[in-house]
Amino acid sequence: MIVAIEYTPALRQRAGIGRFVRDLVGAVLAKPEGIDFRLVVSRDSVGPTPPGVPVVRLPFSEKVGLVLWNVLGLPLPIERFTGPIDVFHGTNFLLPALRRAKGVVTIHDLTFLVHPEFADPRNLRFLRRAVPQSIRRAAAICADSAATKEDLHRLIGVADDRVTVVLGGVEQRFRPANSEEVARVRGRYPLDRPYLFALGTREPRKNLAGLLDAYQLIRERGIDARLLLAGPSGWLEESFAARLRESPFAEDVVPLGYVPDEDLPALLSASACFVYPSFYEGFGLPVAEALACGAPVVCSNTSSVPEVAGNAAVLIPPSDPRAIADAIGRVLTDPALAARLRSAGPPQAARFDWTDSARSQIAVYRRVAA
Repeated sequence: MIVAIEYTPALRQRAGIGRFVRDLVGAVLAKPEGIDFRLVVSRDSVGPTPPGVPVVRLPFSEKVGLVLWNVLGLPLPIERFTGPIDVFHGTNFLLPALRRAKGVVTIHDLTFLVHPEFADPRNLRFLRRAVPQSIRRAAAICADSAATKEDLHRLIGVADDRVTVVLGGVEQRFRPANSEEVARVRGRYPLDRPYLFALGTREPRKNLAGLLDAYQLIRERGIDARLLLAGPSGWLEESFAARLRESPFAEDVVPLGYVPDEDLPALLSASACFVYPSFYEGFGLPVAEALACGAPVVCSNTSSVPEVAGNAAVLIPPSDPRAIADAIGRVLTDPALAARLRSAGPPQAARFDWTDSARSQIAVYRRVAA
């Protein structure tokens, strides 16, 4: 069996879906089990690919490919570039035209339907047309969580038996850091006081404005802690920047930008509280990583996040800054609660293993090929 996997997101996105695709594909390739794999990337994708795996570089950019297949709908089969294949896996919502290969598509979330206010209007129109088109084209659909599977059924009418949940996993390097590992990062980040840690692209869906309101409330209650925000710039972050400038505690809110992967375990482990008040997630990988590092976690009670958090976090309604502040305040002022969360996190995170994810993904390939 020959399986071609779209690898462009792994090269063009450092976090989020890019990390999900890199880790899943890495785990899949580690267990080939008689499958010949090929990775398909766009012409403008730059970066290392897993060694020993043939790479098919398309003669056009990612954007041109989207237009050809998902806007114009040209019947240009992907096999023209890959050669004969049995399965093509579109890892980022979309499928190209296929000749004989069976299509598998991964739907990471349905933000564009659940929260259209968080999408660029042009991208919203595109996704509303292209994603259902790819779902119809697919022989099998993969979802990052049971919540996303339910959204597919509820919002698009996809039958449950067409969708397989392939959960995200946690890399082994995410574990409680020791004092030497924390000391290594201490000189590069402001860790001289207790700090709250948040991780995610600065965009409205991540609800950093609500977190900022909650932070002001806990500071007004006399709780002393910095707020460190890790993650790259994103869509409509200007409104958050304006809110931050108006905050009376702006000097203690530190946007770190993109944080290298090797620094994250120590920063998570040393935090007084990891806060993730996102309005909607397809999986919520940062929550799983924070749990694995033993950080006390406060996170949303919506979409897939409770699946990831289980009973190892304090869940809050993301639309209520006061509830977020109350939960953070409990973690920071109740040592017994913080200790319980720190000990509960790693066992919960251990449920999310990329080897198990790879096993589920390979089973999908075999089923559609048969």
